[in-house]
Amino acid sequence: VYNVTKAQFAGKTQLSATFKFVMQPVITEHPHDINIDIVGKYTFSVTAYNADTYEWHLRDTNGKDVKWETAADIVTPGDLNGSTFEMTVLSPTIDEYKVYCQVGFNNRTTNSKSATVYYKKYAVTFDENGGTGTMQQQNAYANWSYELPECEYTAPEDLIFYKWRLGDKTYSVGEEITVAEDITLKAVWVITGTAGNCTWVFEEATGTLTISGTGEMPNYTAESIRPEWEYLKDKIKKVVIEEGITKVGEYAFYGYSAVEHTSLPDSLEQIGESAFLGNGLTEVVIPKNVWGIYYNAFQNCLQLKKVYITGKNLLILYPHAFYNAPLEYVVCTNQWVNIDYGKNALGFSGSNPIENFTIYGHGNSDNKLKSYADTYHFEFIELGNVDLNVDEEGNDIVDDADAALLLKYINGTADLEFKQTVAAKVTDPTKEKPDMLDVIAILNN
Repeated sequence: VYNVTKAQFAGKTQLSATFKFVMQPVITEHPHDINIDIVGKYTFSVTAYNADTYEWHLRDTNGKDVKWETAADIVTPGDLNGSTFEMTVLSPTIDEYKVYCQVGFNNRTTNSKSATVYYKKYAVTFDENGGTGTMQQQNAYANWSYELPECEYTAPEDLIFYKWRLGDKTYSVGEEITVAEDITLKAVWVITGTAGNCTWVFEEATGTLTISGTGEMPNYTAESIRPEWEYLKDKIKKVVIEEGITKVGEYAFYGYSAVEHTSLPDSLEQIGESAFLGNGLTEVVIPKNVWGIYYNAFQNCLQLKKVYITGKNLLILYPHAFYNAPLEYVVCTNQWVNIDYGKNALGFSGSNPIENFTIYGHGNSDNKLKSYADTYHFEFIELGNVDLNVDEEGNDIVDDADAALLLKYINGTADLEFKQTVAAKVTDPTKEKPDMLDVIAILNN
């Protein structure tokens, strides 16, 4: 048998053709495209007859084969030699590649059709919010980090770009978020300035003044030394003090009657004299690390009904701290409260004690709230541990610390898992989310 195309013979020669029956492998079912919205393990399969070998390959969208190692940060292949193939997707950019199987039989091969992993994307659109110009829609991979882009809009007159707003939160350029639906990012335009070691920004659209920085804010006076944002006082509806600030400056928001809400950080340690005097606040949550609330800090806040002081250790309440505020109750989780010389600090309207005013607190000997309440005939309710299966804090004990965490959740300064919010609805499991009634129920039981 000669397996050649040319041969020489010495004489007359007769050649006979020899044929061998060879079947081509036939693919009856090709691997299918798949749609995913999260990284993880995914399986492809191929069905063929007259097949004795299988080998899975990767190619780019131009149809060029690439080695699996080339895409090692995107995909990890399983066993490459089988009719079923499992691979682990590590990144959404897997949609830049295709997968196919080379099926063999008797040294002949046939390639399957290529399958694509389509990773779900959501549309990201932009709202100029009073600015001018355009920004092209972008796409964000589902359940994957999306980096907030630079703003390409032109700012309104006298304003600068600050952040992107999504829902009720704002995000800086370069910050990463996880996208789980189509979203619209709204440009936030602000007036900004500096005050000591702090930066302040005012968003007129929401009436929000935000103070950021580290350490103490500057101190001011009632008349001669006023803050840099004073000319905006009638427009400021909400004051946000960001993490890093340790003291609200004296007279910082003195007489700001339009202020209805405030958000204070855990880094805060002191609230300066007359800081919020005359504000329009209806309730206040004092963070856990505050040890000093100074003279007249919340005096003449004529809408203020509820105060939640969420610390654990020492608190000093100075005279007239909440004077002439029509409080219904104060919840104070601090173990030690010095109010000995805090004349009219709580529960006074003018010179008269407020009727039906209640203090929730600890009545131990180092805590002067109980004696203060007794002196002025206020109702005092002892805080204690409760057994309501809430345990927001995760320490296997449901106590006033859990109530403090729930307060922050209600105030928008802390997040809870879904199961925690369900457990926290102790007064009515059918309501949409926990509220102040649940806080009081936890503190009372």
